[in-house]
Amino acid sequence: MKDKNKWLHYLLFFLIMGLGVFLICYVNFRIGIFSVQNKESLWMFFAKYITTIFLGVLIGIEFLVSQINKSGQWRINLAKLTFLGIPSILFTFFNVQIANLNPGLNFLSTNQTFLIFWQIVLGYTLVTSFYKNDSIRF
Repeated sequence: MKDKNKWLHYLLFFLIMGLGVFLICYVNFRIGIFSVQNKESLWMFFAKYITTIFLGVLIGIEFLVSQINKSGQWRINLAKLTFLGIPSILFTFFNVQIANLNPGLNFLSTNQTFLIFWQIVLGYTLVTSFYKNDSIRF
């Protein structure tokens, strides 16, 4: 019975991830069409970023759900936020400034793979940095 639940669990996770990726691609496609037809504004620029960050959240949501069922106090993994979260924020939102600091790094500001990778890492880091600690400290 337990093995059957594991199969159903991962099937459901796969379906949710597939639907999430489909919706993210659709939203980004529609934002792209809208930005071509109209003058692209700052909110459309960030809407594309937010949808990709949401993909990282979807990848890590299984960890958060497993933590909800545990007992204990919520904790924040500051090391993960410091060494993964802050750099991914910098690489995600300040990619143009990186290219301005060193012209040799100009390919980073125009490379979509670089941006998408760090956006997914940011979403994953944000959702997996919260956990429950069941040990009692005095």
